[in-house]
Amino acid sequence: MSNFLDAPIVEPFRRLLRSRRFVTAVVAVGVVGVTSLIPGLLLVGTELYVVVSTVAVALIGGYSWEDSARTARERTDLNDLNLRSAVQDAVFVAINEIDFVLDEEVEVEE
Repeated sequence: MSNFLDAPIVEPFRRLLRSRRFVTAVVAVGVVGVTSLIPGLLLVGTELYVVVSTVAVALIGGYSWEDSARTARERTDLNDLNLRSAVQDAVFVAINEIDFVLDEEVEVEE
């Protein structure tokens, strides 16, 4: 008999519970729920909701940014990219374009 936790239907829930974004959202909803049940916090309830939701959104955004950077780093082999020469080429092209525009402006003024 197989273990219940190894069932294919349970795996998505296990991944969800290990997600930092999901846990952050659940904690934020829990804090807002608990504070709405405490009568003494009714005066600062709105401000508390705004602070908790702002912090939660910032954390979730930061986690997403970190995960996307990690994924990009894993998919990109930095040895294949010669970043220094690519930046030098881009700067060289930009300087040549600026010089070309300045030369045209000097000819128009004369």
